[in-house]
Amino acid sequence: MSDPEKKREPLAPEAFGRLILVLIGVIWLGVGVWSLVQPEAVGATLDLDLSDPEGGDRDLARFEFRAMYGGLALALAAMHLFGALRSRWLIPCHWMAATLLIGLVGGRAVALAAGDVPGFFGFVLLLVELAGLGLALFSVRRIRVMAKAAATAKPLEPVAPEAPEPEDPPPAPEDD
Repeated sequence: MSDPEKKREPLAPEAFGRLILVLIGVIWLGVGVWSLVQPEAVGATLDLDLSDPEGGDRDLARFEFRAMYGGLALALAAMHLFGALRSRWLIPCHWMAATLLIGLVGGRAVALAAGDVPGFFGFVLLLVELAGLGLALFSVRRIRVMAKAAATAKPLEPVAPEAPEPEDPPPAPEDD
């Protein structure tokens, strides 16, 4: 089992950041693929009837649903996963995730203020988005703090004292 004396090393900030982007990217990937393949099933989960011919143009409804829930979600998945692979994109993709999640949470807050009651699943979505927002912002902060610490760190002193420099060799004896 585990040795109580052995401490577990924390996940490095960049690795943690990559993990967060992969997690968010995989969620968007699932939403996107499911929305493209089965828009009526996703709509039913959200209490939206995309197959009802009485409520308007059902082809237009599925057309929009596939674009917004399918295509846009896949594009977001691609950006999150790309950001996890490229160090240069790590922090910008976290800011993208945070901005996106602020928009979703803000829209839900307006809906709640307007008196919309989403039910259990709606509150689950809100909590997942708040958690994602918190993780994205925490990850950016952690990466930046560690990068700043690494940039200002002094070089490590050698553990052993330096060996004295060799003296000049003694002069060779002179021949008489």
